[in-house]
Amino acid sequence: MKGDSNVHNTDFLSVFPVVNNAYFAFFNDPPEQRTETFVRSQVAFVKDAATAMRVSLDGRTLAAKHIRFEQSRLFSLTLDADNLFGLPAGFLLDPCVDAGYYVHLHPLKPGHHTLHFHGELPGVVTVDVTYQLTVGR
Repeated sequence: MKGDSNVHNTDFLSVFPVVNNAYFAFFNDPPEQRTETFVRSQVAFVKDAATAMRVSLDGRTLAAKHIRFEQSRLFSLTLDADNLFGLPAGFLLDPCVDAGYYVHLHPLKPGHHTLHFHGELPGVVTVDVTYQLTVGR
């Protein structure tokens, strides 16, 4: 997967998902599957299962310390039209949670940058993404 992005503020920390997984509870799920304990249990495997994580910026491999495990707070999600679930606009998913490994980048200098990251959750997903970033002044 490739993406282009124009960034106009160089004063913030940029965070990109290397590999992650999310769980979305549906309103008609049984009550025991709509608890924080349950939804977190559905993504708990990510911390130990993620493999082959690597990140490079402008051709230089970043140290592992830039890749951090993060867990989201509980959140809800109201779907727009043409969503990836194929559900009607306005459909509510609640509670939801995400867990994964994210790369934390310090502000980039103005100019063009190439960010590439790779990570795997065996049997679930392989992520291999390159972004062409343009940072303005």
